[in-house]
Amino acid sequence: NQYTIITQLADVPGVRLVLAKEGTESKPVLLLQYVEGHSLAELIQSASLDLPEKLRIAVDVAGILSRIHAEKVMHKDINSSNILVADDDAPRSRGSVYITDFGLASTMRQEISSPLKTDDTLFGTLAYISPEQTGRMNRPVDYRTDLYSLGVTLYQLFTAQLPFQSSDPLEIIHSHIARLPTPPAEVNSDVPAPVSAIILKLMAKNPEDRYQTACGLQADLQHCLDQYQAAGQIESFGLGRDDFSGRLRIPAKLYGRGAEITQLLETFERVMGGRAELLLVTGYAGVGKTSLVNELQRSVTEKRGYFIEGKFDQYQRSIPYSAWGQAFAQLVNLWLAESQASLNAWKAIMLEAVGPNGQVLIDLFPNLEYIIGPQPAVPELGAVEAKNRFQYLFQQFISAVASPDHPLVVFLDDLQWIDLASLKLFDILLSDPNSECFMVIGAYRDNQVDASHPLRLELSHLKERERPTNQLRLDNLNLEQVNTLLSDSLKMPPDQCLPLARLIQAKTGGNAFFTRELLHTLADDGLLSFDSQARHWQWDISRLNNLAITKNVVELMIDKMQRLPAACQEILQVAACLGTQFDLTLLRLVSGKSQEKTRLALQASYETGFIIQVNGSGQFAHDRIQQAAYALIPDQGKPRLHRHIGRMLLAETLAQAQGEHLLDIVGHLNMGSVLIDEADERLELAELNAQAAEFALQTTAFAAVLDYAGTAIHLLGDDGWQSHYDLMLRLHLLVAEAAFLNTDYDLSEQTIDTILTSARSDLDKASAYAIQIESYNTQHQLQAAIDAGLNALQEMDVPLQETPPSGLTLEVLRDLPVMSDRRGQAASKILAACLHPVYVSRPELLPAIVITALHMTTT
Repeated sequence: NQYTIITQLADVPGVRLVLAKEGTESKPVLLLQYVEGHSLAELIQSASLDLPEKLRIAVDVAGILSRIHAEKVMHKDINSSNILVADDDAPRSRGSVYITDFGLASTMRQEISSPLKTDDTLFGTLAYISPEQTGRMNRPVDYRTDLYSLGVTLYQLFTAQLPFQSSDPLEIIHSHIARLPTPPAEVNSDVPAPVSAIILKLMAKNPEDRYQTACGLQADLQHCLDQYQAAGQIESFGLGRDDFSGRLRIPAKLYGRGAEITQLLETFERVMGGRAELLLVTGYAGVGKTSLVNELQRSVTEKRGYFIEGKFDQYQRSIPYSAWGQAFAQLVNLWLAESQASLNAWKAIMLEAVGPNGQVLIDLFPNLEYIIGPQPAVPELGAVEAKNRFQYLFQQFISAVASPDHPLVVFLDDLQWIDLASLKLFDILLSDPNSECFMVIGAYRDNQVDASHPLRLELSHLKERERPTNQLRLDNLNLEQVNTLLSDSLKMPPDQCLPLARLIQAKTGGNAFFTRELLHTLADDGLLSFDSQARHWQWDISRLNNLAITKNVVELMIDKMQRLPAACQEILQVAACLGTQFDLTLLRLVSGKSQEKTRLALQASYETGFIIQVNGSGQFAHDRIQQAAYALIPDQGKPRLHRHIGRMLLAETLAQAQGEHLLDIVGHLNMGSVLIDEADERLELAELNAQAAEFALQTTAFAAVLDYAGTAIHLLGDDGWQSHYDLMLRLHLLVAEAAFLNTDYDLSEQTIDTILTSARSDLDKASAYAIQIESYNTQHQLQAAIDAGLNALQEMDVPLQETPPSGLTLEVLRDLPVMSDRRGQAASKILAACLHPVYVSRPELLPAIVITALHMTTT
């Protein structure tokens, strides 16, 4: 990375030349220009610099950083050890100050950082890190992260100490996010007030409150140096007078959301008091629901809590618990970034919480295995018992994680695309009396959730059961709020922005996302331009009024996307199929491009901000962008592309095609199933759907079981019972069991009738009878359950016995081998299922049921 970046910066003074990259792939060697000098950290420690020298170094560093940013490079590791000051007698052909170490540098327009490790390995870097670069803010990282880090460096340069000092790495991270530094002038009275103000402006928590350009910073520092050299002192002046980049930057802060933020914080305060609550945030797409919820992150971090999130995907609705799985995988990543002592503590807590059933949770978020280690296979249970185990485990997990010391906030976005299994978790987790300091936030587009939507029905159910649920609705921005956004973005008085604000508000309806994208489009097209001479933005309102500007944000995004290079459009279409967030290696594999060609194809999407890099993966900046990319795929091409993706995934992960990977593969192949003509391929996909249904049953995602099994039955065709009897029986048993567990008793009964009609043996019928007994039991139809059991025993020719086996003792029972006879196993299962209804409604039959079971056990 250093070699690539520094080569790109070859003409930038203040960046050492890269001479060669040698060695081997496993042991590369980078040869760099040698400069005789000392790091700024060494000079600070030596206390050898006077005020003018400090100001000169600060001016030079700001200038170098300005040129680096002009080349579209973020350094991401500015600190006093990475600034090199040449000795006075050293050659000065390229300047006397250098910025070094581009190992973390990036050419992305913006990124989202993963949580940084809080152990000693990154202790030095943590002292300089920006709030957004900690990975605990969920705010994008752009060039302004370097300005914050430079602010910390200048704080150290002028005061000889760091702004935040602690031996606890997590405490330093919290300080960057939440604490204000002591002004440098108060730490060292020799620091002039304007210099102190410059440093504090650089270290503002919100990027929009900092200097926006290193060029603007350099101008203010140069003004300080000039004043001091001329008069021996520095008078106060207005900061940022030359802080203009000529690029449109819309502040990430929220407009007109004061009351909603207050409600959000009040709900969190109640949760901190020991409650578990659900907060629902509703509004149209692009209104700013996600941005609002993310405002809570800082408060959660201040309380040493965990804010985690997951997002339901509009094109991957077949995967149960997808957003829950993303969120809890994120929680595990936060733990993995903590110190070894903290990691050991979480391991002990988790092992105690999950007991011998850890594999159930690992199936949903596999990286949990990095914390608790490999877990034994869980015992096979009946459907109802497996459901209870799953629910109990989740409750135990939440109770173990969420506490006053570590409150837990789970944000689930786009609930309009939620699966039924994920919906059920709301009730399960909020009903646990042991849950405390636990908050679930759900955001959804209420205009896409009608009265019959499962989400609406579940919310009514929660209300009936008096679960703690709150609602918060967001509306579009009004004219005044749009005008304030424009004034802040263009750095112009509100009255000058008002004509443009009226036009923007009329075109977008005040939708926050649409407003921002339309402004960027106007700037890209030169209709909104920066006059570098007059130093202000300008536009022709009459020309804009006559423009045919779309009133549909997706159309706008499609139009912007169609301007990108063809290779970029093509790879964005593939990415849209892979999901809101996608693995870059997988994208390369599916697209069939080399790593370099994939990077080049995506470059334009990074520059436009369509794609953000997150933890080494790609992510659409908004689901409207993903929707636009997906819309670019011709309708007839969508099944072909999904089929191709599914096949590539299957070939790549065949040995590990299980759990979430299996569901992903099956989802894509099912969307391409209309293209399947070959019988062998239909059979293979039916088998994969059967495996997916079995996995979904283990995780109590009963609606998903019905979808997968139903798809497989359809694939096998009308003669499936004749051509693929075993698979059809397996699928119908899955449907019968999942249907009754999902309270669709009619479907369960119909499916059982089909099995009893089509089954070739009494043993196969016995499996259907066992499900039927469970179903009747659940419905409290006890006599019907007993009748079903007696019918099954009669089919298997197992008469009820009245005399116990002779010589039977507990010791004999204990020493018997595990039953292996299929008929005995089936009959025992039927007899066990009959115990409850017989005990309750026909107790006179109980001795015969028990005695018959004992005969089956001993014979």
